[in-house]
Amino acid sequence: MDIASERVAAWRLLAELYLDTEHDERALRRLARELARSPYSVPELREIEAWEVAPVVLPNLFAVAGVWDGFDPAWLEAACRRRATRRSLGLRVAGCLGWRRWVRRATASHWRRLEPLIVAERAGLPSPAG
Repeated sequence: MDIASERVAAWRLLAELYLDTEHDERALRRLARELARSPYSVPELREIEAWEVAPVVLPNLFAVAGVWDGFDPAWLEAACRRRATRRSLGLRVAGCLGWRRWVRRATASHWRRLEPLIVAERAGLPSPAG
C-alpha cells in the first residue's frame, strides 16, 4: 500500500491529541488549520485516528510520565504505516468489542472543538468562538 505524504502528516497531527499536555485553544486552532489542509474529510480523519494512530499512541494517555513534547516522527510513521497496511488480529477483535467508541471517548473533548474549526477553515469562514 502506497502511503501518501498527506496521510503521514495526518498521523503526526492526530498523534498530538495523545500527548501528555494541555491542548489550549491556540493549539487546537493550529491543529484544525493543518488538518483542514488534508484531503481527508472529518469522518475519514476520525477513522485514521481510530485504526492507525490510536493503537500506537493511546497508551501514552495512561503513562505516569507520558510523552509531552512530541512522538519520534520516524517511530510514529513506521508504527502507523504498519497499522494502515494491515490490521492486527488483536485490533480486529478490539473492533468487535467497541474499540472505535473507546477511542472516540478518549479524544471527544478535543474533537468537539476541532470539528467545527476544521469545517470553518475549509469553508473560508471565521473560526467559531471558543
